Parts: sequence; structure tokens; C-alpha cells
Amino acid sequence: MLPAALPPMSESHKAVFLSYASQDAEAVRHVAEALRAAGIEVWFDQSELRGGDAWDRHIRKQIHDCRLFIPVISAHTDARSEGYFRREWRLAVDRTQDMADDEPFLLPVVIDNAHDATARVPDKFREVQWARLPGGETPPAFVERVVGLLADHPSASAASAASAAAAREAAAPPTHAAASSVATRRSATFRGWPLVVALLVVAAVLLSYGIDRLWLAKRAGGGETSAAADVSRSAGGTAIPEKSIAVLPFADMSEKKDQEYFSDGLAEELLDLLSQVPGLRVPARTSSFYFKGKQATIAEIAKALGVAHVLEGSVRKAGNTIRVTVQLIRADSGYHLWSKTYDRDLKDIFAVQDEIAAATVKALSASLLGGGMPQAVKTSSTDAYAVFLQGRALLQNGTSRADREQTIADLEQATRLDPGFAAAWADLSRAQLSLFLDYRGGSPQQARKAVLESAERAIALDAASAEAYLMKGRVLMTIDWDWVGAEQAVQKALELDGTNPDILRNAGYVSESLGRYEEAVQRNKAATEADPLSFYNHMKLGFALYLAGKSEQAESEYHTAIGLQPQSDELYSDLALVLLAQGKREAALVEAKKESDPAGRALTLPLVLAALGRTAETDHARAEAEAKLGDVFPYSIGCIYAAQGNLTRAFEWWDRALRERDPDLPSSIKFAPLTTGARSLATDPRYKALLRKLNLPA
Repeated sequence: MLPAALPPMSESHKAVFLSYASQDAEAVRHVAEALRAAGIEVWFDQSELRGGDAWDRHIRKQIHDCRLFIPVISAHTDARSEGYFRREWRLAVDRTQDMADDEPFLLPVVIDNAHDATARVPDKFREVQWARLPGGETPPAFVERVVGLLADHPSASAASAASAAAAREAAAPPTHAAASSVATRRSATFRGWPLVVALLVVAAVLLSYGIDRLWLAKRAGGGETSAAADVSRSAGGTAIPEKSIAVLPFADMSEKKDQEYFSDGLAEELLDLLSQVPGLRVPARTSSFYFKGKQATIAEIAKALGVAHVLEGSVRKAGNTIRVTVQLIRADSGYHLWSKTYDRDLKDIFAVQDEIAAATVKALSASLLGGGMPQAVKTSSTDAYAVFLQGRALLQNGTSRADREQTIADLEQATRLDPGFAAAWADLSRAQLSLFLDYRGGSPQQARKAVLESAERAIALDAASAEAYLMKGRVLMTIDWDWVGAEQAVQKALELDGTNPDILRNAGYVSESLGRYEEAVQRNKAATEADPLSFYNHMKLGFALYLAGKSEQAESEYHTAIGLQPQSDELYSDLALVLLAQGKREAALVEAKKESDPAGRALTLPLVLAALGRTAETDHARAEAEAKLGDVFPYSIGCIYAAQGNLTRAFEWWDRALRERDPDLPSSIKFAPLTTGARSLATDPRYKALLRKLNLPA
């Protein structure tokens, strides 16, 4: 005789089985009541009893006979290593082995902030779309979706896709304000691991979508919308191209969660492959990775990035093989257009990336492939690849001279492990130039030699290395003052990768230095369109607009950049200059004091104080800057003297900058009359003579 608490079983075979941890009974009851109100039969055990042969047989039969199995996932299920619900989950997964692939059966539901990528659930659950019903609150759209799935034919799943998307949006938690954070530094713990462990890391992190239903922070000061939403609307409602896709950051599934650099690197590799496909729009890394650690739905991410599709996936390791499950999602409906599981030997990780990229393109029906799907430029050494990814992550996220020196050490190791690894040589050239330009590491001669050797080596190995041509161009510009050679190198980089925002932005940098400000604006606009959620792109576009005399538009771009990354260096000091151009001196002082970079703040404050006519304060601030920073930033010290009207001292410092080859001199002297407020500079014979020494047009 069955316990009284067991519900009767129907012969309709259209019932829904709810499986849950006992701590979630109240929330699950809300779900059951909403479904029953729509006439859906729900098998919902409300007893705390667990055990007994009769009970177990009855539960097994219900799972065998139900039409839909809804596992309710929560922090409680994650916390429990054992529980009867886990037996139910295994039984449901076992049943799917006898089902057709297109038969809807599993419908996972999350009732709190449990993470999709890290929840302790069977792998099979990750192959289907999850719904979120916070606290068990069940919107009509979710009920409608269940009704569709209970229909008599498998295609009901596709028919109900639109209601599925509505269910996700209706079930989302309310938006809450949160400050955007500066990207954190990555710890490098991979060094010295044996190859087998390196490959295990690959299996743990590849293709696993790791952001939960994370919501965007509201733009500071605006109080109405997030910075990402503002950027999205700024496109003026432009239609989203059908052939467009965002590759979201992959989760670090390693046991210690210390291999984030590896998972990010693999995601970027796949993104780079897809971006080479003609006719396919792929947002750049900064924009796609902007949502990492933020609360946003897939629909919101897709809207902000202007894409129609999103790629996500997961990886598991079994022995010496990896299982990679990938899903391509239609953003406006949440419908899974394509999914596939790849079982491969660990040593074939590079081939898996190429296969996934090619299959994704095929699923998108992108027919403009020319010679076919591009192949990744890889290395035959998995050891070299591992340390390369480690160095690249530190190159992108490092915040100190020590970080940059470690980056160089990692990339040099990668080139030693595989001297034919072109991408490692190209990244090494960038790191070497960054050490000199950003951290004043080494002499100009040392930097020039190192960067050009690495860039030329990359080009010799891969004539299509746009990155290497770009670094070559930057050296010719900032150290050699060879503007003709610099333009040729940057133009070659543009020909090889004309949609790369980094190349476009640096092309704008060349235009600025040569005084072609409108051209600089257009190149920076193109960079921003390619990578719309990059605060740096908006900041550089703002500066180009400022130089072009469009200070109000420039101010708007800086506010957008601040909304995306409010604590980043240079933002507030540059904004202060923009406000000075508008005559907003007091407002400029407020912004200059907000500058997070001590050097940037020390070098900008005197310019603003001079514009305000505060002579004594300017003298004091200049003296402090001169004492602390004069050996590193001679050009900037000269600018302070120019702002005070002391051109004799200004040229003394600029002559020193010329002798020491201060990289700020050739890149900034062309617009010194504007940034210092010393308009008379433009007609000063000494200024024109200085421009000639720098090979710049007078």
C-alpha cells in the first residue's frame, strides 16, 4: 500500500514531474500551483519521507511515465552532496538515452542565484535551455512554454521558443545598481606544470559559459540605464545583422579556479577565428568580455553588442579525452539553433577549436567564406601554447611594470619552446613596446631593437600578422620619428585586418600625430563601432573629437567611457582638458582631482590651475611634479611651463625630451598649443623648428 502522501498517477502521460531538494519546497509549491492553474497535471511530492521499496517504485514509475521532468536547481541542491533528488535526476537522465534527440523532456529551472556553469548537476542538464523562476514566481510565459512542450509532437519545442525568451525576461530579478570594477590581475600559477596537467586545464576551461543571469550596473550619475545600454542605444536603432555572433567568456572549470587566463585565452582564440569569416560580424574581445562577472541576460548582452546569436558551451574530462558541448543560441528567442558534443583526445585541442568555428559558421549559413573557414595559426607544442596564453592574459590585464616584465618572460619562453610560433613573437613585440611606452622600461635604443626583431620574426613566419605590422609602425613613429614608414606599416596592418579595433585606434593615433584630426575621428569611430563596450575606444574617440574642436561630443564620449570603467587611468585628466576647452574651468578642476593615476593627476592639475589663474598653487603643483616626475615625463613638465606662459623654460624641457626621446613628445607636441592653452606656440619659430626635428609638418 502506497503512503497517503503520494499523488495519484494519470494515464494521460502528459504530466510534469517536479524534482527538488526539501529545503526548496515552498518555492516549488508556487511553480506547481501556477502550472495546475493552467490545467497541467503536476506530480509534486510534498512529503518529507524518503525511502521504502513502495515509495521508490512509485517515484521511478512517475519519472518513467511523465512527459516533462523539471529539476529545480538552487543553492540548496548545490550544497547537498547526497539527496533523493539526485537519484531522481539520474533516473531522468537515464530515460533520455532511449529518446529521440528532438524529444523535449528535461526542463531545468533555477530558483535563486545558482550558477548555470558551476551548478552540481548532470552534464545532460547543460545540453538544454534553463529557465529562471526566482523564489518560484512563475510568469504566464513560462506556463505557456510548458503547455507547448506538452503538445503531442516534438516540434512544439521550436514553436514555443518565443515564449521561452519571454519567460526568461519576465522571470529575471529586478535590476540593481552596482559599480563597474577595474579588471583584476590574473595570477600565474601554470608555470612548471607537466604537459598532462596543462592539457587537463584545457579540458576544464574550454567553451564553458560562466556568467549567470548577471545584470548590468547603472551608469554612475545617470540613475536611469547602464553604460552598456546607453552604448547600445547610441547606435540609433540600427538593424542587427543576421550574420552576427558574440563569443562569451568561458568559465574556469578547474578545481582551484586558478586557470582563468587559460579559459579566457581559449575563448579569444575562437573569437579570433570567427572574426576572420567574411560577412560575419563578431564583436571584439573587450565588448564580449565586458559582461564577465556582471548580471545580464543573453538578450541584453546581444542587444548591447548588436548581434543575433550567442555561442556558449562547456567542457568535461574523462580519462585522456575531453567532451566539449557547444550551443549556438538565437538571442531574440533563446532558441538553440545548433548544439553538438565533441569527444576528442586531449592532444587534439587545437583541432577542436577549428571544428567548432567551422560548425558555427555552417550553422549560421554564412556563405561568403571565400577560400573556406580560416584555420587558427597555432603551434605544434602544447607547452608553448599554454605559456603563450598565460603571457597574453597578463599582457591584457597586467597593471604594473613587474607584470609587463613577467609577460615578456612568458612569451620569450613560448618562443623558445617553439621558435616558429608567429603569434607568440607578435605578442612579444607588443609587450616589449608596452614596457617602454607605458612603464618607461629600458632605453629607446633597447626597446627599438627588441620590438623590431620580434615583429620582423613574426612577419617572416606569418606574412599576414597584422599585429606585427602594427607594432613595427608604432616603433617607427614613437622612436624613429619615421612617419612615412609608420604610415606604411599601419596601412599594411589595416589591409590585413581592417576591422580590428586596436589597429583602427592606432591608425587614428598616427593621424593625430600628423595633425589630421578629422581622419583620426573617423578611424576612432570605426574602432568604437567594432568594439562598442571598450571604455578605451570611447576615451580615444573623445580625445580625437577634442582635437578636432568638437569638445561637446568629446565630453559625451568621456562620460560613456566613465560609465563603462569609472576607475581607469587617464579618463578624468583627459576630461579635464576637454572641459577647459569649453571654458568650464571649475568643472575641469573637479575632474582632474578625480584622476586615479597619481602621475596623470600631478601633471594635469597644474594645467587646470594655470587656466584658473591660481599662480601660487600652480607653482607649487609644478614644483612637485618636476621633482617627482621630471626624469620620466620631460615633455609634460614643459607643457606646464607653457601653460604658465614661460615658453623659454618650456622649450628647455622639450629639448631635453628630444634628447632623451621621450615617447610623449612626437605623439603629443602637434597639439601642445591646444592642451597647454598657449596658442602663441603655433607661431613661435622655436616650435616650428622642434616640429622639423621630429619630421612633423609645421
